[in-house]
Amino acid sequence: MRIPQAFIYGSILLGLDLWTKNWAHQHLQHRDVELIPRFFKLSLVHNRGIAFGLFDDPVAVSPIKSLVLISVALAALLVVSTYAFRTPPRARAAHLALGFLLGGILGNMIDRIAHFYVIDFLDFNLYFFKFPTFNLADTGITVGVVLLLLLEALHEGGNWEGYPPPNAGVPGETERWS
Repeated sequence: MRIPQAFIYGSILLGLDLWTKNWAHQHLQHRDVELIPRFFKLSLVHNRGIAFGLFDDPVAVSPIKSLVLISVALAALLVVSTYAFRTPPRARAAHLALGFLLGGILGNMIDRIAHFYVIDFLDFNLYFFKFPTFNLADTGITVGVVLLLLLEALHEGGNWEGYPPPNAGVPGETERWS
């Protein structure tokens, strides 16, 4: 059995994510690095919540909350991995999207297991809006979801150049895209 391309793409993102988080943890402990004045800086944040700092409570460090978030990540990894194995090798864009999801989910899950928080450090300020601090894993998850939505929209419109639907060959499933 061949390893789906999604796992290769996910491994690349995971490696970059872990490397950049390690760099941020070592170099941004006591200072921010402003790269584009009043627009983009590197700033270390320990995120105990979910994506984009939602439900982050710096006072209440809950092992139960971490366990729940790790369980959700494991379930998401299982679902995305299943899709990766069912996606035809020629659907490279779909494998790229699934790889972004795999690498992002795993990168943040590793942080949560190791530290009980996720290391975020990319900080954008759009003058009128301060975007929540994030990391490469968050970027991978976001790009993966957007790309999958775009591919689904194209697929629904019949523009996937003959790729079989995700349920092709599954006994008992009807084909939605015939």
